[in-house]
Amino acid sequence: MDSILSSTIAIPPHGGTLVDRVLSADARDEAIARAAGLPQIVLAPVNLADLEIIASGIASPLTGFMCREDY
Repeated sequence: MDSILSSTIAIPPHGGTLVDRVLSADARDEAIARAAGLPQIVLAPVNLADLEIIASGIASPLTGFMCREDY
């Protein structure tokens, strides 16, 4: 059992590429400043959950919402 836990097995990400959603300090500050001037959108709970999944990278390599053609 220990040999299984100590071995490293790299599993390729779905889609082949992981999308890094973490911004550096400068990029984060710029994004916050830019967001302050954008219109606000009220999301339904299901849409907010989808946004959190995309933003956290769980759905990597997705970069946004899928439309009918994407399905």
